[in-house]
Amino acid sequence: MKCILNLYLDMNDRTYELLHKIREAGYNGTVINSVSLKHELEGTEEDEIHILTLHAIEKRHVTESLTCRFIINEEDVEELKQIIRDLTANFTLVHGGMYSRQIPDFEGTL
Repeated sequence: MKCILNLYLDMNDRTYELLHKIREAGYNGTVINSVSLKHELEGTEEDEIHILTLHAIEKRHVTESLTCRFIINEEDVEELKQIIRDLTANFTLVHGGMYSRQIPDFEGTL
């Protein structure tokens, strides 16, 4: 069965290291540029890029935080979570959070 892992991260230099390690481990996903509610209410620039691939993240188009989504096999969920735990030091070096859910009706080639 497929699962979706949602990951939320504040941005700092360790965030890029984490994303590179995830990619090196063979995972791919969608990265969405996100901002805090306070920042959004104060206004954002119109030309910001909001949806990125892990490959494009190297260009550092993101500013405040990221929302990442990975569709992976159920047996890979714990491995990916452990990579994230290790490189964030349980979200102390890079603040954020994650959760996963089964996708009972997934169709596609991912």
